[in-house]
Amino acid sequence: MSLITLPFLIVVQLANYINDNQTTIGLPCPVLIEDRETTGEQLSINAMAGGKKLKQYVDGAYVGNFPFAVQYQLSQAQLGGQYAKLDVPLWTLGKHFESNLGKITFEHTEVQKIEMTGIPHSLTRVANGISINQAIFLLQYYNA
Repeated sequence: MSLITLPFLIVVQLANYINDNQTTIGLPCPVLIEDRETTGEQLSINAMAGGKKLKQYVDGAYVGNFPFAVQYQLSQAQLGGQYAKLDVPLWTLGKHFESNLGKITFEHTEVQKIEMTGIPHSLTRVANGISINQAIFLLQYYNA
C-alpha cells in the first residue's frame, strides 16, 4: 500500500473508530472528516502534514507516524461564556486513546499508540459566534 493513499485511509478508519465508539468514549457528537459546518456543535478531524516512515523493513513493512488535529466547535449561545467546555471532548478523546493502547485496530494497519502532542487550545473565534478549540495527536502505526 502506498504512503500517499495510506494517510487518507488512516483518517477514515480513525473517524470510523471514533464514531463507532462515540458513546463509550463520551463524546457529545460524531466526528466529521475535514469538514466544518458554519454553526452549532461539531467535532472534526484533519490530517496534518508531517506523516513519515520511521522504520522500513526488508519485506516492505514499515512503522509510520500520522499526525492529525481534532477540532471541537460550539456557538457562543451553547458556551454561555464557559470556554473551558471546548476542552472537555478533546481531553476525553486523549484519555481514551491513552487508556486503550494496544486495543485499537484498523484494517491492514496495527495502531501502536495514539498520543496527544498538542494540548487543547483556542483555534479561532469567528464573527458568526462560533468558537473552535483544537488538540493535536500523533498516531504511530505498523503497516505490513
